Amino acid sequence: MKNSHPPIVSADLFDHVQRELEHRKGLCCVASAGCFAGRVVCGDCGGLYGAKVWHSNAKYRRTVWRCNNKYEKDGKKRCTPHFYEDQMKAMFVQVMNERFTRKDEIGAAYKETIDDLTSNRQLETEQKRLQTEIDIVLDMMRRMVLDNARVAQNQSEYGNVMARSLSAMTAYRPSLTRLTVRSWSATRNAPSLSKPSR
Repeated sequence: MKNSHPPIVSADLFDHVQRELEHRKGLCCVASAGCFAGRVVCGDCGGLYGAKVWHSNAKYRRTVWRCNNKYEKDGKKRCTPHFYEDQMKAMFVQVMNERFTRKDEIGAAYKETIDDLTSNRQLETEQKRLQTEIDIVLDMMRRMVLDNARVAQNQSEYGNVMARSLSAMTAYRPSLTRLTVRSWSATRNAPSLSKPSR
């Protein structure tokens, strides 16, 4: 029931929270069981790997990591194979060693990917085109004002031309503003390459 009592939170904040809750519905919950929980992703379905214990009450007890979605559809195996915990640790060490030895190469590839995803080149080109057209119209209007001040002209014709020029210039402004905001938003929302804060 709307407007029945004073709001506790603003409508904007309420809408923002509702969007965030909707966004989080699709995300998996990650338990903190083990150092790899929520960090290993299945190459087949994109699900997260989880720790499973085999033979929990026997001397053959082992912890394995497998996709949490492995048997979700029709009970059939559809995902990448499981890995024993010692295999996961070895793969982790291998990946980290590779990461440290290829740090510059991987960082450059990451930066290039981020630049491609957040490129504003097309927006900036359109923005420059619109700004150039606005500048042309403004320059034409300035000349008309100067000409009108120096030489007597038909004022009704002068007024009509000025009104059309002003109308053309103001028609460009909303598009230019939208492009500027989109360009700024894309830049602002780009992931940072700096170290994460803890």
